[in-house]
Amino acid sequence: MPGTTILPVIDIKQETDSAMSIHFPQPKVHKLWYQAGQFITLIVSIDGQKHLRSYSICTERRLDDTIAITVKRLSRGLVSNFLHDHIKVGDSLEIIKPAGKFCIDTSIKNERHLVLIGGGSGITPLMSILRAILFNEPQSRVSLLYANRSEE
Repeated sequence: MPGTTILPVIDIKQETDSAMSIHFPQPKVHKLWYQAGQFITLIVSIDGQKHLRSYSICTERRLDDTIAITVKRLSRGLVSNFLHDHIKVGDSLEIIKPAGKFCIDTSIKNERHLVLIGGGSGITPLMSILRAILFNEPQSRVSLLYANRSEE
């Protein structure tokens, strides 16, 4: 598919019983530029049929060597269940470049206090934004209010 790239899975971290983070390397050529809060769309082939699903990026491009997404298993989630049950380190996934407007611009000159509010899997883009602010704006502060069904 035009405008896509294929990236190998280099790490998988089980975050909770129902959420895992999948890490990809930055391509050596044509690095993927993204802003904190954006998402990538995976193109996953299941039983010969392609399915597109978007997942928020949880890494920060100036801080992390990898690009990572966190995938929550959903009871009727065809792609999320497939990824949880079948994806492994060494596999490759086709992705559409980062997109989305839920972003924040950072500047070393900024001195501000941001309050981030999220729940459940909505924490994923907030983690990217939080890390971008703390890394790129040493004079800024971030408060995070987060709710979830369980402590895990």
